[in-house]
Amino acid sequence: MKILIHACPQRMWYVNEQLAPSLIAQGAEVEIWNDKEGKGNLKACMESFAAREGDGATWHIQDDVLVCRDFVKRCGQYDGIVYGFCNERFTDDASKVGAVSVHDSWHSFQCVRIPDAYARECADWVRSGAWKESTNKDLPILHERGIGDDTFFREFLLARHGTDTVTNAKPNLVEHVDFLIGGSVLSWYRDFRPRAHYWEDEELVTELRVKLNR
Repeated sequence: MKILIHACPQRMWYVNEQLAPSLIAQGAEVEIWNDKEGKGNLKACMESFAAREGDGATWHIQDDVLVCRDFVKRCGQYDGIVYGFCNERFTDDASKVGAVSVHDSWHSFQCVRIPDAYARECADWVRSGAWKESTNKDLPILHERGIGDDTFFREFLLARHGTDTVTNAKPNLVEHVDFLIGGSVLSWYRDFRPRAHYWEDEELVTELRVKLNR
């Protein structure tokens, strides 16, 4: 199973000391895509998508998550596009679980399984400017700011694969722990903690908090 961690330099300490080791210990094949040149959220993501090879799939996770205790085992049970994190403040409908239409898919890139062919196609859709055909009025603003990789991918799916079925995984596979490692990099102004709606390994959050406090 392939896992790609999308990282920025500010979080590499957490990726190297906590996140990557926890995944490797579960038997995962881990690749780290560190935006060390500061290209930004959207461009760095699309470059990582374009670099996917073959007909398999990759689990994409962010550098501010904590994976569940049996992450690799659970991931092995899924196929196709899978969203492993849900938060209603991120416009997700928590009532939509299991196999759902693209329209009802969750949104955040904290944890998502994407077929590599889809990732390459999405990168081409964004880079070619085909995204401008979308009626989503947020895309031009996001593109100008170089953010919104998750929104662009969702719009890509609606435009090119709108009849697909995707999976919203319950329980969630990761917890969002940016509040323990310095706060949000992109949304520093956020006044709430966007935690997973369906998280069952709260003791792992406590263990991480204790470890970091030391």
